[in-house]
Amino acid sequence: MSIKHILVSLDGQRNLAATAQTACDTAADYGAHVTGFYVIPRVSIPTYAESRIPEEIVRAHDEAARKDAEAAGKEFKAIADAAGCSNDWLAVKGYPESLVIDRARYSDIVIMGQARASKPSPHSVAVENSVIMGCARPVVMIPKDGLSGRLGERVVVAWNGSREAVRAINDAMPLLEKATSVSVLTIDPGKDDGDVPGAEICQYLARHGVQAEASTVKSKNSTTETLLAHAKDNGANLVIMGAYGHSRLREFVLGGATYNMLQYADVAVLLSH
Repeated sequence: MSIKHILVSLDGQRNLAATAQTACDTAADYGAHVTGFYVIPRVSIPTYAESRIPEEIVRAHDEAARKDAEAAGKEFKAIADAAGCSNDWLAVKGYPESLVIDRARYSDIVIMGQARASKPSPHSVAVENSVIMGCARPVVMIPKDGLSGRLGERVVVAWNGSREAVRAINDAMPLLEKATSVSVLTIDPGKDDGDVPGAEICQYLARHGVQAEASTVKSKNSTTETLLAHAKDNGANLVIMGAYGHSRLREFVLGGATYNMLQYADVAVLLSH
């Protein structure tokens, strides 16, 4: 499958310009259409406090949010037109988690920006958590300081043979086929990984015209630190990995390695669940 429609989710909590630039440049590279999607947040007022909040305060909030959306739309349009890609802009009012998920289902790939929270917390990746787990599409997070080079020019694939890792590779195939360098990394391989961990998936990629090199490494620190260090050593600007989660009170939440990548990665990360 090729990339023909990109959804880029934009808001004031992320680097709008850097995220939009990557989305539009990628759309131009693939001859794809890009939709700039902006969710105008609703005022969150506890039921017990509704009668105490003056109506004019709510109206002022809504007006400020509307102006922010207009400014974001103009910035996106300027970036998209300069990139020369087909584009449109959509701003809706509501809750980001559900609205981005619904819109993502009509796109091939979702691009989001990394949260710019000074102190990362579970709250700062709440939207990403919901979108990754619920949209059934690959989600690419762009680092808050922006991306150097074309998305996926040099790639690291995190490989452990899991369903999620296979799904991520399949979803990322259009990017992998254009990559100039692909490193398939197995961290802390076990006995079941074979004599050359990653060799079979590299063979599979070769049949799709993707020349990949299998690598293994023993982690000295966390999985996240090991993966990011390997990406840096290989000059990669994209890591492809499965998004792992577990159920908590019927709600899917990200596992530790996935969560940490969203918080701390300084390269783009494509995640599939």
